[in-house]
This record gives sequence, C-alpha cells and structure tokens, in this order.
Amino acid sequence: MKYYLKCYHATDFVIEEFNLDWLIFGDNNFGPGIYFSTRSDNIDFYLNGNPNGNIYQVEIPLDSMVKWYDLIDDNILEQFLLSLPIEFHNLNKDYLVKKYKNKNYLYIFDNLPYEIINSEYYSDTYFKEFLIKMSENTGISSMFMQNGTFRDEVVLFNPKVIKNKKKIN
Repeated sequence: MKYYLKCYHATDFVIEEFNLDWLIFGDNNFGPGIYFSTRSDNIDFYLNGNPNGNIYQVEIPLDSMVKWYDLIDDNILEQFLLSLPIEFHNLNKDYLVKKYKNKNYLYIFDNLPYEIINSEYYSDTYFKEFLIKMSENTGISSMFMQNGTFRDEVVLFNPKVIKNKKKIN
C-alpha cells in the first residue's frame, strides 16, 4: 500500500499540470524545486494578499520523500553524481564525493544544483533533465522540511509523482 501526503500550492496562475516549468529556486534556503505547503490553514500566506489567486491540493508519495536533515548514504550519493548530464562527468568526482559525503539532503539539494548552474555547461534543459534523472536514479522525488512553527514545506523534484491534483478555491 502506498501512502501520500496532502500538500498545497498557491499561485497567481492557473496550473493545468505541474511540470518543471514551475521550478523555482526558492528563497535560497532549500534549493530548487516546486514548493508546497503541508498546511491548508495558512496557504493564503503564499498568495501575498491576491484575492484572485489559485490554491491547488495534491498528493505526494511518502515512500520517495526524504527529510532535509537525513544523512545521504554512499549509494544515494553515487546515484546523484551519476545523474549529472554527460557534460558534467568530467567534474572531479573525488572532490564532489569528499564535499558531499556525510552531509544531509538539504546540503546536497541546496549546493549541487548551484554547482551545475554555475558551470560552463548549464542550461535550463540540462538542469530539468538532471532533476528528473536524479529522482529516478535515487528514488527520491521530494524533500520535507520544517520551516519554523509557521509552516512545513515540501520541495518537489519530480512532478510526475503527483496524484490527485485539484483546485480547491
């Protein structure tokens, strides 16, 4: 049996389907992804006072969600590095392993994407391909984090896993 977490996304836009075109880099605290709140009682916060905004409810699978503070094991780290587009395979893997070994998920999700973005090979297409391939290779589609007492958030890397999207306002 598969278990899902209900999450909410508020936006000024109409969303027919979540895809990586909705990717944002957040507030530089949690790295790139599509951001969701786990709380429906404060989702209006994300509309910034826009009475015409849209609120969507989705379900995200728990079995492919990690917590931001969990440590990355060696197998997952290797899958992260193998997920890099072929143009990045000439990066110094020993350096990357040393940098990311024994770090938490937040560290790798917040830092490795910026190494890609700051490289000479960066393009939006490569980056979106990396997120999907990384999700498929590692089995990780999202990261859960607690952001103070006000809200809990989920950063989604692979929108293909979303179930039961519906507009709720």
